[in-house]
Amino acid sequence: MRFESIILAAALTTPVPERASTYTKVNDADCTMIEENQETYDWTGSCAGVSGYSLEWSISDLRDDLEIIDGPSRTQLQIPSIVAKGKFDALGGTAEWRGPKDGRPDVLIVRVHVADDAGSLAIARLGEKPCLVAVVPPGTGQSDRARAIADGPLPACLKE
Repeated sequence: MRFESIILAAALTTPVPERASTYTKVNDADCTMIEENQETYDWTGSCAGVSGYSLEWSISDLRDDLEIIDGPSRTQLQIPSIVAKGKFDALGGTAEWRGPKDGRPDVLIVRVHVADDAGSLAIARLGEKPCLVAVVPPGTGQSDRARAIADGPLPACLKE
């Protein structure tokens, strides 16, 4: 048996760890207001997460953004500039936390409506240096495509 065949056989028989999703809400009813400016309608709220993560959701100038909080570490995702490219945006009402089944999530997926589109899915790496790594445009199989990215080798961080 050739060496390549042995490696291929080992790869085919090595079980891939099962991945799973957990969902939390990102909306007015489920997040706790931290700060509000009634003149500008800017708003910041704290939203539940999972496995020690939480989210800080902010709305400023009709643009939504998320900050991932992991203990003392905080990382702003820069959704208005990276995903919306400066256009008005709004987050969907659900955050999908994805990772090894029965383990800590390593990816966050959120829907981002830009202007009047059907909503892209923004994929963020979690862990030591969280960042946005991909945006899946609206279309058939969008959630499956986003999960395939989340479950594979993650791309490099997207730049503004």
